Amino acid sequence: MLDISHSLYRKSVSNEIVLRESACEDHLTCVELDMALALSLTRRPTSRNIRVVQAETLHLPFAESAFSAVLCFNVLRRLPSLAHQDRLMAEVARVLRGAGTFAGTDSYAGFLFRTIHIRDTFTPIDPRTLKQRLLATRFEAASVENGAREFRFRAWRSFSGGAVPF
Repeated sequence: MLDISHSLYRKSVSNEIVLRESACEDHLTCVELDMALALSLTRRPTSRNIRVVQAETLHLPFAESAFSAVLCFNVLRRLPSLAHQDRLMAEVARVLRGAGTFAGTDSYAGFLFRTIHIRDTFTPIDPRTLKQRLLATRFEAASVENGAREFRFRAWRSFSGGAVPF
């Protein structure tokens, strides 16, 4: 179980579902690029404990070490290049506190999935190389778990005591 109080959250699809499930948390910040969608999220009754910020995820408007966790679901593949994905990971590392967690999911880039996204910005992620990419962007530990249709990842910026937290 991941404690997401004082967390930054970015989801590209179905924000309402996660906002509804997360409304009990003390502090949750949701970043949305689209201004109209950001405004609509703030008007929902599920957003009582949630701050919605309209911002570009590659240039987050937050101080260093501002969050205990960053959650990112189905976002990395929507960036235009691997370099943009790496820049997002570095930006996440910047805003995480010590021992902070970066966690998320994304889908495998199979033929059907690529076909569905033919007109979208779509940069597939190779889960076999994601751990090394996370470690190269200021994270000290990382893991990638493969599922049937998607993979999950977790990374830690720093931790004390020398023990890996997973």
